[in-house]
Amino acid sequence: MPLPREGRVLDFSRWQQNLIGVLQVDVAFDKSVREAVKEDIILDIRLAYRNKNDPETKWTLYAHSLEKRSLDCQLYNIQDEAVFNCEMMPLFELGALHHDFYLLNIRLPMDTDMQMNTKIGHLHDLNLTVIFQNGGFTMFLTLEFEMPYMLLLSDIRQGVFYAILLSFWLIFAGEHMLIQDSGEKSTLKTYWKHLSAVVIGCFSLLIFDLCERGVQLRNPFSSIWTSRIGTHFALAFIILGGLSAGIYFLFLCAMIWKVFGNISMKRTSFSAMSQARRLHYEGIIYRFKFLMLATLSCAAVTIAAFILGQVSEGQYKWDEHLHVEVASAFLTGIYGMWNIYIAALLILYAPSHKQWPVEHSASNENIISEEIEFSNLPSDNNPSEISSLTSFSRKTAFD
Repeated sequence: MPLPREGRVLDFSRWQQNLIGVLQVDVAFDKSVREAVKEDIILDIRLAYRNKNDPETKWTLYAHSLEKRSLDCQLYNIQDEAVFNCEMMPLFELGALHHDFYLLNIRLPMDTDMQMNTKIGHLHDLNLTVIFQNGGFTMFLTLEFEMPYMLLLSDIRQGVFYAILLSFWLIFAGEHMLIQDSGEKSTLKTYWKHLSAVVIGCFSLLIFDLCERGVQLRNPFSSIWTSRIGTHFALAFIILGGLSAGIYFLFLCAMIWKVFGNISMKRTSFSAMSQARRLHYEGIIYRFKFLMLATLSCAAVTIAAFILGQVSEGQYKWDEHLHVEVASAFLTGIYGMWNIYIAALLILYAPSHKQWPVEHSASNENIISEEIEFSNLPSDNNPSEISSLTSFSRKTAFD
């Protein structure tokens, strides 16, 4: 690997991140074999590598393992030259392409006493599908050092990012909701019910990732999807992560709904305000509602992208009949959406002025009473709009 193309000898590059191999077994129809083949197949697999400067006959052993895979084949049209339709099997996964050429050797050992590969029928063909990443997206450290654990670190980094982003949205919405009427400062303990879905989802996916990619650091042929028990175990963690994402979104929708209701009740105090301050808070509330809707939209698209990403990998793991087509524009749009959301957050929450306008028609007593009522931090001479809105949403309406 890779195979020559149009007379040209191709080679892998260290700029490419990973290499995935999927095996397709073709079993020929035999009258002595029943219409369905569901047996375990034993594979003696060896993987070797060679670099450009090495002799063509010099191959260095990279990994060797005796693996068991579940062979699940069905026959739909019975003919003399029919071939069973077998599901694809994950064969290996390399977290780093540090060498130029790779050689894969697959041997099918047979043992009558141990019933090894004696009930799988006649193997017609073995088809290997190799999946690798285009160059140019790899960390620079992998150009000098072989770091097969970069995939695991990348998944952990992405999980930490999702955890921080989802937790921020919950706390951001909760800080503008009347959670504590006493005015006490909110802590993480206040949001333990809301953050439980994030913790459970991230923890379940972390365990799944450690069982999958962590074991592959020692044996690239090992996979949690190779056995039925491991497949059910992995699917349980993935489904648990998807359910946690759905519960999180329901939590966020409920919190934003309460925020809108809370803000609507607080608007009853506008009649007692001066015109300048009333217009000021109406502008803040308008921008805040728009930002809450943008938050809800970003959360929905992010969760949908996460679920689609997990399902799209399933066609190479547990079910080849899954056909999920996700355009690259959709994935790129998600990253662009996050950047636009951050820019909108900075713009919509930026203070539009530093001082209150002076109203000659209003009395000084009304101005002083409004400053006391809506000042979040008395020591801050120039409160920002976010602190004003937070104070406004937490204080009770006055006559």
